Amino acid sequence: MVGAAFVAALLPIACGEGDARFQGGRLPASRVLGEGGRSPGQYAFPRAITTDGRTLWIVDKLARVQRIDPATGDCVQFWTMPQIELGMPVGLTVAMGPKGDPALYVVDTHNQRIVVYELPELPEGFGEATGQRRRAIERTPPILLTWGGYGVEPGQFIYPTDVAVLTAPDDPARVERIYVAEYGGNDRVSVFKLHEGEARFAFAFGRHGVGRPDDAEAVFNRPQTVVLDAVRRELIITDSGNHRIGRFTLDGELIAWAGSLGATARATDRVMPRAEGEAGEVTPGLTYPFGMILERARDGRRSAIVTENGGNRLHRIDLETGASLGVLGEPGRGVGQLASPWAIAALRGEVFVLDSGNNRVQVIPGEHAVTESSGMVATRGGAR
Repeated sequence: MVGAAFVAALLPIACGEGDARFQGGRLPASRVLGEGGRSPGQYAFPRAITTDGRTLWIVDKLARVQRIDPATGDCVQFWTMPQIELGMPVGLTVAMGPKGDPALYVVDTHNQRIVVYELPELPEGFGEATGQRRRAIERTPPILLTWGGYGVEPGQFIYPTDVAVLTAPDDPARVERIYVAEYGGNDRVSVFKLHEGEARFAFAFGRHGVGRPDDAEAVFNRPQTVVLDAVRRELIITDSGNHRIGRFTLDGELIAWAGSLGATARATDRVMPRAEGEAGEVTPGLTYPFGMILERARDGRRSAIVTENGGNRLHRIDLETGASLGVLGEPGRGVGQLASPWAIAALRGEVFVLDSGNNRVQVIPGEHAVTESSGMVATRGGAR
């Protein structure tokens, strides 16, 4: 996820019309980054991806945080998280940090905490064509802030999955709120404010439950990804275990749900309205939606590209109507095929799909896309 201070430049989309890319079949991958392995630039089931505007950040089941050149797939810098006995982190967000500079938020899921790192400077000469492969630097940046702890009380976590950072509209260097999603019984979104360098609990919304079409509040079964729409001042959340996505106000009030389990939608599903006073459309079938990025049209209408972890595909959804705008991808090991895609990011007119089960990133053109998620960049991923 990301933070509302740095809204990425969006490319126009023809919202409401089908996207030529999203007509089923394999991804039109322009290149593939990475492979299975333990060396820099290789992955052992990667589960989160984000971007700082120039590079990609990826974390895998070895608890390795890697900074990746999006053009070549080479690893620029990496380190291993210090505590791995209980499990590995699975969420990453680049957003404004506690000192008023960009920072990397690591969702250390199985240690029930959030760790905020100083965002390192890129090495001298990065991006220059030298014809030689750059040597990866193993270096852990300074920790700026950490908070959390196991439990069900306010400010505690069971299994946190994602972070979204909201900055003040009149001061993009000041963090206004930090949203943390979690599952494992709490299944809620906790909201924190920074005070004297510490993250202090403000409020939470959501409860665990099996989703119903007529849910009028935040009922979650593993809220996986939280994306902040900085323009609309809304939260978009993938409710993975209930096979849907939800729109919420910044205070956690439900606006609408979209989605249901399976390849097709049920006609009885509650849907997002077209506009105030207009009838909605049937929502798309989703199978464990995990990652998400947002798109915006010139007229302000929005859509989302969602990774279906259980469906092995991407799903494009109109956020105003809740209607499906098409799917892309199929299960498999070949180029353009997917195996348990966890997350997705957008950078410089391209979409980066974290093909977790195949230990790689597949890159597709983003003619219509790019996010304005909640911050400096475009992403999403979460935890298991």
